[in-house]
Amino acid sequence: MTNLSTTHPSEAEIAEFMRQRIENGDIAGEDIAVRLARYGLMQPDDFIAEMRERMELSSAEWPGHEQEKFQARCRINRKSDLSPR
Repeated sequence: MTNLSTTHPSEAEIAEFMRQRIENGDIAGEDIAVRLARYGLMQPDDFIAEMRERMELSSAEWPGHEQEKFQARCRINRKSDLSPR
């Protein structure tokens, strides 16, 4: 996984991390709207710091094959981040 302590997580990495947390049941469906509002109102540096911390803590808990799948999905999603919107 990317060394998050020295780089900003990409949009794709954050999206994949959040998707995985929702799918795993770590974030309840009814909490998504509240989180979107809270994260949307945060200062960008505060949001990045929080996501970096959560991702680092979570990556320590994932078995190796889960980290590899996460990294592969981030690489795919990162390519789609570069496409025009």
